Amino acid sequence: MSPCVRQATSADYDAILVMNEAAVPHVNSISCEELQKLHESSIYLGVVTQEGTVTGFLLVLNEGQDYQSVNYRWFGNRYDRFTYVDRIVIDKNHRQSGFGRRLYEDLILQVAGTSPWLTCEVNLAPPNPASIIFHQGLGFTEVGQQETDGGGKRVSLMARSLAEA
Repeated sequence: MSPCVRQATSADYDAILVMNEAAVPHVNSISCEELQKLHESSIYLGVVTQEGTVTGFLLVLNEGQDYQSVNYRWFGNRYDRFTYVDRIVIDKNHRQSGFGRRLYEDLILQVAGTSPWLTCEVNLAPPNPASIIFHQGLGFTEVGQQETDGGGKRVSLMARSLAEA
C-alpha cells in the first residue's frame, strides 16, 4: 500500500505528539493543548500515513498569527506575506522514504498563488544537517541566522519563492 497524505484530525494528535517528542531538540516540545491551538491557527496540518499509521506530519501557519515563536516573528518582521513551516517530522523508521517531500508537494499545491514565500528554520546548533540538505533540495535558501533559547540553539532561517509553484 502506498503512502497517503491527508489533512490531520484531532484523532492524529497522539501519534503527532509521539513523533514530535522523538524529534526534540530539532523541534520544540509541545503539549496536546499547544498542538490543538497551533492546529486551529494553522493553514495546513498534513499527515502522511503508511498502511493507516501516521508516519509524518507538517504544520504550517500564515503571517499575522498571534504566535510567539522567535523564528516566526523573525519572518514577520521582514516579510509582509509568508507561509511558515513551524515543524515537519517524519518517523525515524520512515526517513529517506520521500514522505517529507510528499507533504511539501501537497502543501505547495494548497498554498500556490496565496503566498509569495514559504519559510522555515533549521537548526545549525545542535546540528541538523539532514534537514538542511532536505530543505535545500526543495529550493530553500538561507536568508538569515539567529540564536534562540538563550544561545542554546542557532538556526538557519530559510525561504523559498512560491512564484513558480
